[in-house]
Amino acid sequence: MLSQPFTLRFTAAGRRMEHVPDFAVLLDDGVLVADVRPGGRGKRTDVVQFAATARAARATGWSYVMVAGWHPGAVDVLEASGRCRRPMQDPLGFQDRLLAAASAGPTRLSALVATTEVPAMARTHLFHLIWRRRLAVDLSHPLTDASWIHLIRVRS
Repeated sequence: MLSQPFTLRFTAAGRRMEHVPDFAVLLDDGVLVADVRPGGRGKRTDVVQFAATARAARATGWSYVMVAGWHPGAVDVLEASGRCRRPMQDPLGFQDRLLAAASAGPTRLSALVATTEVPAMARTHLFHLIWRRRLAVDLSHPLTDASWIHLIRVRS
C-alpha cells in the first residue's frame, strides 16, 4: 500500500486541476487506487477530482474506489475492542483458552466465551484479542453473540 502515490494533473471545464489520491494498493491481480473522504466532508471540486482519478485508473487498467465512511458493523467492533486496547492482566488464562478454542475453526462469539467458566470476563479478553489482532471478526455485520470469530494465524 502506497500513501499519496502520485499527482494527477488534468483540465476540467477549461480549468487546470490536480489531485493526489490517498492510496494505491498493489494487489496480485492489479492496482487499486483509493480516496478517503468521510461522509459530508468533501468539497464540490472533490467530485470532479474523484471522477478524473476514476477515469485515469480505468484507462490504465486499474480499479478505483472512493471510501466515504465506515460500515456500521465496523464501528461497533472498533468501539468494543478499543475499550480493551490497553495491556491486560490475565491470571486466569482466558486469552490462551480463547485462542485454543478458536484454533478449531470459526466459532460464534457466544460459544467461544462459553468455553470458559466466566463468559462475562472472557468477553473482555476476547475484545482485547481482537484489538491486538490475534482474533478477527467480520466487520460487514453487526457485532452480536452470533458473530463468527476467527483465529488469526501468524505466518512464520
